[in-house]
Amino acid sequence: MRELAVNEREEFAEFFATIFGSLPRSDQRSAAESYVLGLLHAGGRKSIQRIADEVGGPHNGQSLQQFVNQSRWDPRPVRRTVADVLSAGAPPAAWLVEEVAFAKHGRWSAGVERQYVRGLGRTVNCQVGAAVLMNSGEASVPVNWRLCLPQSWEADHDRRAKAHVPDQERHRPFGEHVIDLVDDLTLDWGTPVAPLVADFTHVRGAADLVRGLEDRGLDYVVEVDARHRVRASMSVVRGGGPRARVTLAEAAQAAAGLERRTVAWWEGPRGRSLRSQFVLLPVSDEQARSRRLLIEWPLGRPRPRTFWLTNMSAPAQELVALAKSRWRAAHAIAELADGFGLFDYEGRSFHGWHHHVTLASAAYAFDVRWRLAAGAEPALLPA
Repeated sequence: MRELAVNEREEFAEFFATIFGSLPRSDQRSAAESYVLGLLHAGGRKSIQRIADEVGGPHNGQSLQQFVNQSRWDPRPVRRTVADVLSAGAPPAAWLVEEVAFAKHGRWSAGVERQYVRGLGRTVNCQVGAAVLMNSGEASVPVNWRLCLPQSWEADHDRRAKAHVPDQERHRPFGEHVIDLVDDLTLDWGTPVAPLVADFTHVRGAADLVRGLEDRGLDYVVEVDARHRVRASMSVVRGGGPRARVTLAEAAQAAAGLERRTVAWWEGPRGRSLRSQFVLLPVSDEQARSRRLLIEWPLGRPRPRTFWLTNMSAPAQELVALAKSRWRAAHAIAELADGFGLFDYEGRSFHGWHHHVTLASAAYAFDVRWRLAAGAEPALLPA
């Protein structure tokens, strides 16, 4: 295990005291410190036993298992403090929503099931988490999580009991988890508001979800499926009524002859410069709420590739930069998995999962702040 330098150790002590001050007992704070230090610096797979072996101190594997899996400390104040510390250092440029799959063996871990994961493009035995990441423009850090229970867990009393799933935790659509995450940030935590950027192409009830964001006064740039329906003016949809109801694919086809704007943006941890062509169209929903449709045509291609809805009046360049910033969420999750043990948790309990992702996020938040303060670039992964 790598030892912390003196100045890094002092910074960690201050960070830790702030982030984990909500834990009521000194033994819990001590265990949390050992666990986070292990996630930061233990080598190899960051299992609880490896962390206990490498960190040493008063905590053996059994005591850390109890702290993570059975102890009923509330992770929400820890997450809120992480968000407060990060936003105080750099106000968020965007909130990024990400679906995260935790591959698992067996069927007893909370929420595990064989299910299709869009990001992987296949069906895997896994848990699915919903995360919201705070993107400062320099780095993105998860600040809030939900564990999404599959429908099969609704009445499976045996699995629910063995995984200690609370009675109030039920299967809900992904969009409802997103609204809960947003409500934590805006209503309960008072985190600075920023545009929400997400991929809703796989979300059932995306129209209701978008309205929910608008009802909360939030700006957004969200990718939606080409079959999503909007109302567009007859100047765009030739042959339609004053506000014809069409799919996004139909709106794009009708707008194929409009002038497109070439926009460049930076993408990926190595800063690749990419370009594509875009059209912005005014559209509305069934309740006549005004929105804008951002359509992307790859250079030289006859058909559009991606569709985003937004309620922002910003210019195309800014909207494209926001829409394309989602790579930062995937990169942060990859870093968390590669260097901070995000996917290494071996326990089965519902509370243990929430504890682990919170502790991993806190470790990552410290590391990101430390690297940025030291003028170091975040660790680069293969592009």
